[in-house]
Amino acid sequence: MGVDLQEIRRLVRMEIDTYVIERPEGLVGTPLPDTFFVEGVQAMKDALVEPYWADAIVHSGSTRMRLPPLTPWSATTA
Repeated sequence: MGVDLQEIRRLVRMEIDTYVIERPEGLVGTPLPDTFFVEGVQAMKDALVEPYWADAIVHSGSTRMRLPPLTPWSATTA
C-alpha cells in the first residue's frame, strides 16, 4: 500500500551515488570543472535526511492547492 519511504531513500541515494558527469561531443564553450559537479553531489549527500511524509503545496499557474500527506509528491528526502 503506497510508496515505501525506505525504498524512496534507497532510490535517491542510488541516483546520487551513480551520478556520472556527461560531456557530449560538440558542445560549445568551456565546460564546468569536474569539481563543480563533485562538490554539488557531496552537498546533496550532506543534505539527505531520513525520509518523511509532509504536506505539499502545488502551484499551477494561478491555481494553488494543498495536498494531503501520503501522496507521491510529498516524500521529503533533503
